Amino acid sequence: MYVGFACFCGRDRTKAVQKVETYWGQDDDTIASYSVRSGFDLLLQALELDEGDEIIFSALNIKGMMKVVHRLGLVPVPADLDIDYFGPRLETLEAAITPKSKVLVVAHLFGSRIDMVPIVAFARKHNLILVEDLPQAFDGHAYPGAREADVKMFSFGPLKTATALNGALIRVNDEKLRNRMRDLLKGVVVLPGLANKVHSYWIFTMMVDEPHTFIKKLRALGFDCGDMPRSQAVKAPADRPEISPIVSDTSLKDMIMVPCYPGMPKRELVRLADAIKKIADETGTERTKTFARTLQPVISHD
Repeated sequence: MYVGFACFCGRDRTKAVQKVETYWGQDDDTIASYSVRSGFDLLLQALELDEGDEIIFSALNIKGMMKVVHRLGLVPVPADLDIDYFGPRLETLEAAITPKSKVLVVAHLFGSRIDMVPIVAFARKHNLILVEDLPQAFDGHAYPGAREADVKMFSFGPLKTATALNGALIRVNDEKLRNRMRDLLKGVVVLPGLANKVHSYWIFTMMVDEPHTFIKKLRALGFDCGDMPRSQAVKAPADRPEISPIVSDTSLKDMIMVPCYPGMPKRELVRLADAIKKIADETGTERTKTFARTLQPVISHD
């Protein structure tokens, strides 16, 4: 539950993140993220795979996971399921293997939990990073994921076993990989509306931990940056506090606007992006990183 609400805990947010990241102990192997998709995106970036490398999936997963793979220039490859136990058959896994295969993602579906022993052996045989996807298989301390899986991804939400607004816990065995993932979060800013297909930016909004610091430093560099003093979250009626717009109110307090319009030279856009990342590194992103989308892929996309 704490995962989904860590975004909205104000000054207690860091404490909430620390609490969920130590749910299975003090091994420091767990990273809290906004969703499994954002955590998976972070993982693939940290792995630094080559364009065209392949990610094998047990063949039933959500569309968002495929979008992450395609956006990073990678190729999703299916391994069809055995309907009796809803896991990938070894023969379909073998058929999916090519020299470009780098990662194997196996999902436990609809509350069932498949036997990971043969899948672990298969991954080791082919030198694959094994990702255990547990979107519907969280069972508290009873099952923290297969010890031999390189990465375990647990998802939370309104319809999940542990009810929460949203969130995920990503357990990573390898310390170097885990540290690379955390390093990527250091320069993170949150970009509201990024999931929308249509954008006609004249300004660029982002959520940051220290909005006034960002504004001051960006203005010192010559960028016309500001907050949104004329905007407000609509207050709920006094007798209906349960519909209070917590997300809108919290995000507005952290939101700044920076210039982004067709007339800006590319060198200025690059200078702006570099400045934002540098300030984010200096000020930290503990309060907003749970929403994390890294800035650099957005800048380089166009």
